[in-house]
Parts: sequence; structure tokens; C-alpha cells
Amino acid sequence: MKPFAFLDSKRRFTALCICMVVIVAGVFLRLIWLQVVQADRLKQLTKSQLTAEYIRGTPRGRIVDRDGEEMAVSIMTGSLYADPEMMQDEQDEKNKQTVQRDVRRLSADLLAPVLKTDAQKLYGIFTGGGRFVWLKRTMEPKEAAQVQKIIKDNDLKGLHFLEESKRYYTKKRAAAQILGFIGTDDKGLSGLEYQLDDVLKGSETTYSKLHDAVGKQLLGLMVNDPGHELQPKQEKLPTVYLTLDSKIQYVLEDAMDDAMERTKAKGAAAIIMDPYTGEILGMASRPTFDPNNFGKYSSDTWTNRAVSMIYEPGSVFKPIVGCMGLTEGIITPDTLIQDNGRIKIADRVIYNWDGEGMGTVPFSTVIKFSINTGMVQLGMKLGADRLISYAKKFGFGEPTGIELPGEEGGILYNPKDMYEPDVATMAIGQGVAVTPLQE
Repeated sequence: MKPFAFLDSKRRFTALCICMVVIVAGVFLRLIWLQVVQADRLKQLTKSQLTAEYIRGTPRGRIVDRDGEEMAVSIMTGSLYADPEMMQDEQDEKNKQTVQRDVRRLSADLLAPVLKTDAQKLYGIFTGGGRFVWLKRTMEPKEAAQVQKIIKDNDLKGLHFLEESKRYYTKKRAAAQILGFIGTDDKGLSGLEYQLDDVLKGSETTYSKLHDAVGKQLLGLMVNDPGHELQPKQEKLPTVYLTLDSKIQYVLEDAMDDAMERTKAKGAAAIIMDPYTGEILGMASRPTFDPNNFGKYSSDTWTNRAVSMIYEPGSVFKPIVGCMGLTEGIITPDTLIQDNGRIKIADRVIYNWDGEGMGTVPFSTVIKFSINTGMVQLGMKLGADRLISYAKKFGFGEPTGIELPGEEGGILYNPKDMYEPDVATMAIGQGVAVTPLQE
């Protein structure tokens, strides 16, 4: 045996060993990279590929009148969505051939009449790619049943339902601005639905679904919170009781509609209140809307004018000024007032509503016949500071604090900015602004 042949063999063995060490080291380093450095990222990637989240909620709480009669209720109903990538038939395992039909086109043609939309528009959604697209939220139970039957009878892939809460306003337009309405995500957008959203909103539980590479579900629903039961117990839904009386509300709204028709008014508001407790028994605003289909109405109809409309109260404010005078001891019901039909304050002349004077009359007559000149005389004796101070004590110039959004506070002068004519006109209910609720 030649010595050189032995050396060549030794070199080849050494080179092979080095190569094996390098390969093993490379594999080892790669494993460290994947299982240590990239571990968190790969876990999240795997989870996103194999799991899908499913949110199951409970219905929104009820709103009822003072007698417990339902005015707003919710039920769980289906919301239809599509997974466009899965809208295709599976491959036939026997002959390895795909069934020749266009699931997307078939789905669009069958669902369009039920969803009341254009088939071509649906087909465009189905061919647009992606893994999730809403087709219709909170469907009516009858409508959802029709869609489920179509999916089952035609074995349509990639179409699924999620349970969501659907709101119903049982009295339709009655107390619409008070109740308000919610959006498609069960979030209050107006009225008490907005103001008390945290109280009324149903709870949600997030589940995960395991599926394989082609989207088939492998296991049942799993609650993401390990300490949570798989089948959550039925929760007692919150209920909001109003001071409103549905029967009184109906009569009030009927009268409002009649008044609007007779007067051709553009807007109005009315309130029925218990004078002993201050409870609101009825509150109506016009124009109005049906909160079950609020999107079909202009936003102007959503406004609750009973708490947001401001205007000069006029003669309604006179008894308030009278109370100020009685409290301060400036007048009594029998105090005599000279009424000449007109009175001049600085450069302004203020007349009675009929331009006539009644001579010397007691203050009770001033109130009874709404005599401007008598009220101006009282207002001038009270002065700006006392007028404004008492007005604030009566609650004018700031919101009442009723649990309704959008309440205005009205307008009051700063007494430092008032001149004599301002004091005089405020005494007859001008130059001050209030809401129907404040009045």
C-alpha cells in the first residue's frame, strides 16, 4: 500500500467529519433560532392560522315604563358573514377531480333575493378575496331561517352566522327621542341608549375555534379564559325603569300630532310632569322618527326639543318674578300697582299686550291679567343682581341634570352687563332663554 493513498484517505475522512460537524452545528443553531429566538412569533402565527375567534354576547338590557311595560327589548339573532377564500367545493378524494360548479356565483344568485340586494354586487364581494366580510347584521329571525335553509339545501361553503343582539322598540315612535337608538355594534348612539350604554349593554364572551388548513372545524368552541365555563350561565339582564307612563305618553303624542297637523308647525315639544314629585310622566318632541328604522329619517328628527330647544319664556316667567318680589317683601298680593298701559325705562317704552291700562290694581290682578307695566315696576325694584340670583336658585341658566343627553342650560345675563332696559324686559320674560323642561 502506497503511503500517499493512506494520507489521501485520512484527509477525506477529516474533511467529512468537519462537514458533518458544520451541518450538525447549523441544524442546532437553526433549532435554537426557531425554538427560542422566534418561538413567540411562530406560536402567534400558528395560532392565527389554526384558530378563529368567535364572540358570543347576551341581549341588551330592557327599558320599561313605570308599570313595567316594555318599551325597548333585545333578542339574539343571526348576523351573516362570508369567508370568500372558503367558498369553493372540496376536491373529490376518489377521482381527484373538483366538482364543476361556481359556489360564489350560486351563492350570490340564491341569496340576493332574500338579502334584498343585487346578485352581481354580492358576487363582487365573494370574488374580492379575504377571510371575513359581513353580508347582513342582526337579521330578522324569519330572514335568517331562510338563509340557513338555502345554505344547507345547496351545501354552500364559506357562509356562516354569528349571534348578535337585535334591538326592538315596541312602541315604535312613542318616546323615540327619550329612548334613542343603537348602532350595529350594540352601542347606544342617542337618548337613554347612549346615556345608559354601560348599564344596558350586554356582556360578551370570546371563544376560539380550531380548524385545519382548509377551514374545517376540528374541535368545539373553547373559551379563551381558562377559568370560564364552556357554557356560561344565563345572566340576569339589566332593566331600566322610567318614570314615563306609556298610556299618558300615547295620549300626549296623539295630541302633539293633532296640533302639528292643525297649526302646520315645524317643531314642538311637550312635557307632562307630576307637580308633587317632579317625575316626568310624558315627554314628546316633533318632528319624530321610528327608532327601529332611524336611518331612514333625517338627524333633525332625532333631537329631543324638550331638553335642547331654548327660547324666551315670555309671560310664563312673570310668576317667577312675582315669587322673587314676595320673598323679598317688596310686594304682597294686595300691593297696589299703577297701570297706565305703557311705561318708559331709559330710552325704551314697554306696552301691555293690548296697549290698554287698568289704572290702580292690586298685584294679584297684575299676575292674573299678565300686565307688563306692573311687572316692569317690580323688576326695577328687584334690580339686576337679585333677578339673576333668584333665577339661578330656580334652576335657570344651567341644565336640570335629567338623564338625557344634549340638555341645554338656557341663557342668563351677567348682572354686571345689564342696563335698565335689560332689567325691565327680563321682568316680563324677555332677554332670558329657557328649555321646555326648565319652564
